[in-house]
Amino acid sequence: MARGKGKFLEKVGLALKICYNRLENFWQMRRERFHMGNKAFIESGKAVLGLELGSTRIKAVLIDEAHNPIATGAYEWENQLVNGIWTYDLEEAWKGIRACYWELKKDVFNKYGAPLKKVKSIGISGMMHGYVPFND
Repeated sequence: MARGKGKFLEKVGLALKICYNRLENFWQMRRERFHMGNKAFIESGKAVLGLELGSTRIKAVLIDEAHNPIATGAYEWENQLVNGIWTYDLEEAWKGIRACYWELKKDVFNKYGAPLKKVKSIGISGMMHGYVPFND
């Protein structure tokens, strides 16, 4: 009886291994398709870039058509007490925007192997009690 049970378990184990391998292959193909889809989407220039100037971090996010984040970047910064007023340095803001955008571009390339050259649109948000720096 034990011998028969052992053969049965051996066959079940083999069947489970085959199922597992097929599922693993399926999910690998899905992951590859997902990344290839994002790569083509990024290369088409249809991704949307969001920038947020927060109180402790400047963040960048690239989103797809379904508003899913596909890449990110960030830059840590702090406010300063200048002449008795808490403020942010304009040069530091621009430095942070450039740095977090650079991090986002690296994230895009590392994930999808595609350089970020063009976006469909850009959205910018700032702190509730802060400011968004713009050139004249």
